Amino acid sequence: MRAPATGPHDFVIRSRAYEGLNTRVRRVLHDAAAGQPVKVGIIGGSVTFGQGVPRRNETWPEVFGAWWRERFPASALTLVNGAVPATGSGYWSMCFREHIDEDVDLVLTELAINDQRRDADAEWFEWLVRQLLELPKSPAVVHLQVFALSADFAALSVGGDLHMGVANYYDTPVISLRNALLPRIFATADSVNEYFSIDRFGKLDMKHINARGHKILADLLASHLERQLWISHPRVAEHDTIPPLRMFQQYGSPLPPRLQPYCASTRSQRTPLIPTVNDGRWKTWSHTAPGGSTKTYIVAKEPGAKVGFSVPIRDEGGLGRVRIQGLRSATFGLGIAKCWVDDDEYKAVRIDGYWTTKLNVASTWVVATNVAAGEHMLWCELTTHSNDPQHRTEFRIVAVDAA
Repeated sequence: MRAPATGPHDFVIRSRAYEGLNTRVRRVLHDAAAGQPVKVGIIGGSVTFGQGVPRRNETWPEVFGAWWRERFPASALTLVNGAVPATGSGYWSMCFREHIDEDVDLVLTELAINDQRRDADAEWFEWLVRQLLELPKSPAVVHLQVFALSADFAALSVGGDLHMGVANYYDTPVISLRNALLPRIFATADSVNEYFSIDRFGKLDMKHINARGHKILADLLASHLERQLWISHPRVAEHDTIPPLRMFQQYGSPLPPRLQPYCASTRSQRTPLIPTVNDGRWKTWSHTAPGGSTKTYIVAKEPGAKVGFSVPIRDEGGLGRVRIQGLRSATFGLGIAKCWVDDDEYKAVRIDGYWTTKLNVASTWVVATNVAAGEHMLWCELTTHSNDPQHRTEFRIVAVDAA
């Protein structure tokens, strides 16, 4: 049985997966309406980067920026699109400062399909949201969720569905393109071609929405913001508080720290990832994907290759945790590295770049916990082991972080 198609009103209402109080959103909108300058930071993956959309001005960030400038002509808009393809909340939770400025007034996130449906990804998403809300100007945060229909995804349900609990807890609005469009696609299967892009081989790419999908997403965001302008003036400050505890804590736990994370990334110009020690067998290498996005890695292929990165734990009251982000893929011939901190090689964590999932994304591994404040060395060595069917041993590092 076909699902019934939805009308325009239903379409918009369904997109508002979580509306919330919008205290911060209304404050930013009223500042813009009063002619004050506004800075918007955007974080996301390949969709937000623009893969699948040939013309940059047709991506949702650019369409949204054009709407904002027309809607608030007296307000100078600074819009920074910091999207990094093939990254999820594990990366962004500690590295977002590498891609957007700290003095933002509004942050828009797009991370639903790059996160797995796992508690770990949901917890990292929470750390991201919490830190964004704690930024100096107490920015508003709005989440935009796109969707994918590719067979590479195991289900329609993705990490973004676990984001919903976090968004509810922190009262950050969610705009869902899946909620809006999927009933239409179910009603008319051929309509999928109207919303997804065509790849360089002329095939339908059901991982990346096309220009029409971007325009719809930007319009749904604009509709949500127009509604907040229409409803009322900003609420009083008492409604603009951050919960004292994280969702992933027990009631009565000590208050979580305000993190001062360190991140060095191959995708960052602010703090690029550069080895402190390299035996010469790890190389910086870049790959340009069919959609035009360039991904840079620190790569080794020869077992025994060893590399070290200096990582500071900046605050004694922090997490005392060191992590690494590396690529996972079923097709790129990735093997297993072992990583450890300082002289604790006996505590090395084995990191497998191969998985059977058909997606190629950066994943995050915790290498060490209970690490004291100060300078440390994160070491990685490529092993002879591999779960790749052809026993290939390449390993690709994206970033390291410590908090």
